[in-house]
Parts: sequence; structure tokens; C-alpha cells
Amino acid sequence: MTKEDDRKGVILERIRHFLKTGAILKETIFPSTVVCFDLLPKELTANHRLFYGQYDKTNPAMIALLKALTDGLFENGAIARIVARDFWSRGKTPTFREYAATWLRAVRQHTKPNPEWTFFSDRASKLEMRDSRKFRAEKASKLMKVLDQMTGKTSMG
Repeated sequence: MTKEDDRKGVILERIRHFLKTGAILKETIFPSTVVCFDLLPKELTANHRLFYGQYDKTNPAMIALLKALTDGLFENGAIARIVARDFWSRGKTPTFREYAATWLRAVRQHTKPNPEWTFFSDRASKLEMRDSRKFRAEKASKLMKVLDQMTGKTSMG
């Protein structure tokens, strides 16, 4: 068991799937074979495996290795964590070389912010947002009303 929840994108995809099909997708579970809470070796190589529990954005050896494997491009951000979680949810523990190559492909394919990255997607679509929180709260309220109608409940506003 972890203290983590799925990322927003995964949760939103589950909601979309449910709304389209009425079926509830299974929760994300990392098999025990991809989990390890041992400290990473001080001297990492490209062939070491990246386990859940070992990704540490503050580990200088890990970041240095990933930067070396990506010609200095690696950044610890949402894409880095999405790529790692995708491996682990499929029951895979990638080598750092495999992880770096997959991260590079993901960064190249990622040409605009994910919709769930609200601030960045609003900026990318050039929305004039004086009060983005109010705008998002209004959108959420409308969504809740639709969901309440679907389930026969009345929205409390």
C-alpha cells in the first residue's frame, strides 16, 4: 500500500470511461515486483533498474545519470513521474537507460499542456484569466450539477 493517489490525468480518464460506458475501471496497483524501498546505490549505471520507492528527485546520482542519458535534457517534472508510473502500473521496472529513452520520447510527443494542468493549459490556449480559481470553480459546479442529474441527486450548489 502507498499513500499516493492516481494522478489527475488517470482519474479524469477513469471518469470519462465511466461516463461513456458505465463501467468502473480497476484501481492502479503496482505489483510487488516493481516496489523497492532500498536506497539507490551511490554509483548508478544505466543498467540499474528504477523501482517504485526509489525515484528520488533530490538524489544527485540519479539526476546526473538521467541527464547524462538524455544529453542534459532530463527534467524532474510531471512527465518524469507519469513515465515512471506508467512503467510500474504495467508491472515493469525499467533500466535507467529504458526510462531515459521513454522520457525523451514522451517529451518530444508532448507538444501542449495536459488539460488537467489547468494553469498551463489556460495559458497555452491564451485564455485571459483574471480569476482562474473562480473560473475553475464555476466549471466544477456545472459538472457537479450534470453528475447529480445523472445520479438523481440535487446539487447543493
